[in-house]
Amino acid sequence: MASTINMHLCEVTKHIQTLGQPRLHDLRNKLSSLPSQYTVEIEEVRSLLSKVKLNKFVGPDGISHKILKELANVLAAPVTSIIDSSFHQGIVPDQ
Repeated sequence: MASTINMHLCEVTKHIQTLGQPRLHDLRNKLSSLPSQYTVEIEEVRSLLSKVKLNKFVGPDGISHKILKELANVLAAPVTSIIDSSFHQGIVPDQ
């Protein structure tokens, strides 16, 4: 299942241009620093995923809200890891 999700996310984001190291460095310098201890809790992500409203349109990733809600227990840890990594690296996607 992880492989299928990964392939899907790679497919729907293939049009997004990769940032070069100089541009990435510039963006990191413009962002305000977060405390190093800042983290998102797995239970918080699990709770939010389990409360996703099913009557909303899917986002740019094309992942069904039903999948997010039904797999909240499975997805909570990896999604939390992605969010934490994003915060700690100072790179937060705009979509």
